[in-house]
Amino acid sequence: MYLLRSLLLFFSLSLCCPSLVQATPKNYTDYIPKYRTEQTNILLAKISYTDRKMMIHFQYIASEAEVTIELSGMGRAEPWKLHTPDRSRSGRLIKLGTITDVMINGRLEARNVKNDDALLLNLKKGDLVTGVVHFDRLPGGVQAIHFTAGSLFACKDLMIKNHDHPLLGDKTQMKNSIARFHNSLNDQGVTLAPDPAAPAPTPQPEELA
Repeated sequence: MYLLRSLLLFFSLSLCCPSLVQATPKNYTDYIPKYRTEQTNILLAKISYTDRKMMIHFQYIASEAEVTIELSGMGRAEPWKLHTPDRSRSGRLIKLGTITDVMINGRLEARNVKNDDALLLNLKKGDLVTGVVHFDRLPGGVQAIHFTAGSLFACKDLMIKNHDHPLLGDKTQMKNSIARFHNSLNDQGVTLAPDPAAPAPTPQPEELA
C-alpha cells in the first residue's frame, strides 16, 4: 500500500509540477568563467562540471623571451588548488587539483602530472600552454572561491555556477573570449607561436611567381 501511494504521488507531481521530479543535469559547461586577477597572460577558458568533478581549462602564454614554469602535482609544495580565504568564518576549504592534457603550441607535452611530480616547461616568448585541472566538486553552498596555480597564477572570487545559471555562455562566447585574450597579448608585443597542427596558409599568386 505504501509503495502504491508513493507511485501515485510521484505520478501526480510529474503531471502538475514536472520541474520537481526532473533530475539536475550532471554535465554542463561554463563557457565564460568570471573571476578577478591582475595577470594578463593566463586565461581560464572554460569550466566543465560533472556530478563529481569540476575541470578548469586554462591557457597560458609566455610573455618573456625565455621562461621556465612549473606545473605541480597535488603532493608538491605548491600544488594547484581551490581555496577559500585564510580567514574564512566558516572554516577554510581547500581542494587540490590534478593537471592533465598539457600541450605546448598544440603538441602534447604530458597526458597527466603525477601527484608527487612537477612538470617543468622551458618556454619562449609567444609559446601557448594549454591544459586541464581536475578538482572534486565543491559543496553545494559555495558560490565563489579562490584559485591558485602554484606560483604561476592566482585569481580571486572564481564564480561557481549551477547548471541553470544565466551566465554560462556558449561556445561562440568562449571563442570570442579566447580571441580577445590572444589579441591583448599581441597588442603587448607578444606574438603567438604557430600551432603545428594548423593548416599552412594558402600561398598568394605573387608568392608563387
